[in-house]
Amino acid sequence: DYGTPFGWNYARFELLENNWAVVTHADGSPSQYTTDSMEFEPALLIDGETQPPGIWTGENPRACIGQTKHGEILMLGIEGRFDDSPGCSVTECAKIMLNYDGWNAINVDGGTTAIVWYRGEPILRCSNRSTPDGRYLPNAWVYTKAEDGE
Repeated sequence: DYGTPFGWNYARFELLENNWAVVTHADGSPSQYTTDSMEFEPALLIDGETQPPGIWTGENPRACIGQTKHGEILMLGIEGRFDDSPGCSVTECAKIMLNYDGWNAINVDGGTTAIVWYRGEPILRCSNRSTPDGRYLPNAWVYTKAEDGE
């Protein structure tokens, strides 16, 4: 059971059993072949086509997840709300994903809940100055580099 879809204007990133990702509108249940999914808004790319940004046009911290047309997972984290790093719009995020051959991608919560870690250390500053270490979350998307031949 995946719970109740958000619906409205939300998009869903679904990772399927065959390790391919799709982005759909979150007005129904995930595919029966979905192993992992998340919902947020807006969709950035669906089948290589840029999607409308909706209300998400301002400069803010961003977190995005997607997949290239070759099957590689893309994760994007952008700091925001700092003088030296104001953030960006979701339109800019879509352009970045396209520059890396993005095919399907969505914007996800980029505020206090989005911290990017690399080799056990955070590499992005949390946008919420009152909780600089972020906040505890019940889940995460974790990826490691595939070894040659995998």
